[in-house]
Amino acid sequence: MAEVISGRYRLIELAARGETGDRYLAQDLQDGSTVTIWMLPVSFLQEGGRTYDQEQTYQQDQVSLEVHARLEETRKTLLELDHPNILSLRATAFEGTNFLLVTDAPQGAT
Repeated sequence: MAEVISGRYRLIELAARGETGDRYLAQDLQDGSTVTIWMLPVSFLQEGGRTYDQEQTYQQDQVSLEVHARLEETRKTLLELDHPNILSLRATAFEGTNFLLVTDAPQGAT
């Protein structure tokens, strides 16, 4: 699995699959560190019954300003969290039909 997403992260392996999306271990090509990428389908962020299927490419103007505002608020909140038992948020991005949350990879047993 050598797919590179957002021009920066090389997927290593699927770590988990859930109702809200998939979680991958990946390598950050800029600093070589291992990260976790949470892929949340844009359809999970549906508004007013509007969904996006896998054939559509996500364009930022397709999601309402309200959804963008909620994602930005969540991103800012996560960036403010600082605790040894909480994974640090590194980045957010949109890729294809997914919203990405990039965090530090967990260390040790979970």
